[in-house]
Amino acid sequence: MNNLFAQSRSHWVRYDRYEIKTGKDGKRYITPEKTAKPDIYNPLKESPRWCWRH
Repeated sequence: MNNLFAQSRSHWVRYDRYEIKTGKDGKRYITPEKTAKPDIYNPLKESPRWCWRH
């Protein structure tokens, strides 16, 4: 199991701004702001820049 997503052909979307909203159920959700701009990216190419904690 080297990399489960190595052959992934999906488009991944991220936004330039997010906000935290509280739903009617009391849970908090991270959602894009209304004016946020979407961007398509490949997380596998950017994953070496991420910090992973165990």
